[in-house]
Amino acid sequence: MKIQGLAFLALILIASSVQAQTPPPTQNVPITLTWTDNAGKDPKVANQEDGTRIERRLGKTGTFAVVGQVPRDAVTYTDVIANDPGLQEYCWRVQAFNKTGSSPGYSNVSCAITAAVEAAPATPTNLIVAFQQALKAILDFKP
Repeated sequence: MKIQGLAFLALILIASSVQAQTPPPTQNVPITLTWTDNAGKDPKVANQEDGTRIERRLGKTGTFAVVGQVPRDAVTYTDVIANDPGLQEYCWRVQAFNKTGSSPGYSNVSCAITAAVEAAPATPTNLIVAFQQALKAILDFKP
């Protein structure tokens, strides 16, 4: 008498869930500023500007810091914010200067919010592999 049976063998592998720590994505954001130059253009006047200083702060309450300067009569500046995490508010102001000092005041403050950082999707975790193989067992015995 022969008896045939069918058995299944399942092998389950679980991938390690240990992940390397990756820094959050950032971006470099160029922001172009423009302003009106109100300094006089008469070369006979001694207090003409030598240039304009550009200052930036993070958010509405941060501290302003100089990020650049441009020469006399320039009315634009491109500030490149390095390693911006996205969705940050930055504010700028400008001030004219010459060899005797800075103008008595600053321009108005103008602010902008940077775009969200485009990032790759998160790494999948807890991968499970199931391997199934059918085994055929043949039992042969005589009564």
